[in-house]
Amino acid sequence: MLFHLGFIFLEFDQIIHGIDLAQVTGMNDTCKDVSNPCTHLGFIEHGIFGDGAPWIWERIPKLLEKTGGSGLKITEVIDWTHAKQNLKKALDSLPKKKAKKADFGHFKELLFEGNISAIVKEVKTIFKMRSSSNIMKKLKSYFVSNETRMQYKDTQDMKLPIGSGVIKSAIRRVVNLRLKSPGSFWKLDFAEIMLYLRAQLLYGRWQCLKNNWDKSLVNEFKALALNTAL
Repeated sequence: MLFHLGFIFLEFDQIIHGIDLAQVTGMNDTCKDVSNPCTHLGFIEHGIFGDGAPWIWERIPKLLEKTGGSGLKITEVIDWTHAKQNLKKALDSLPKKKAKKADFGHFKELLFEGNISAIVKEVKTIFKMRSSSNIMKKLKSYFVSNETRMQYKDTQDMKLPIGSGVIKSAIRRVVNLRLKSPGSFWKLDFAEIMLYLRAQLLYGRWQCLKNNWDKSLVNEFKALALNTAL
């Protein structure tokens, strides 16, 4: 099974290991089949992106434990586009007259700043909404519960991505353009090898890979010569 793991993003002056959980189906299989790319590739930051579905984030500790990444520095982010879409849906759920007065641009700025409490307070006071209303329930269940994952300004200031667009783009350019050619068929082992080699080449790590291979081959030949001499 191929996962969106091991893609290296260089757009943000740091090496970032990205897992787009919004694109992964079957988290149990993910936890079981992924080996431990997090601990072996020397990444500086590890970003985990997904939507607001509770089941995704509840299983992150298990995923990290399985991959040997329990002690790593992890930044969890609700995809910015998902957050904006859900904010728009929440405001649209207001009564028609109140919905027309809602300034989406203003609330989007609050969302980008991670000021979820201000969004909740303004919706409740300005639009006179009860705690039992649909919009207040939506704000509580989706935004308040994910407040720490919606600190977009702080995340961007850290030169980390705030969405999974880079990952989706890598899926198309690194995987699809090479492995999904018309009429091509792959055995799983060969596909994974080709995917790894293509990722190394496209992200400028080919020489590093070659140097490691050369060193490994030299060591193997030395060991073979030594055994032969004995």
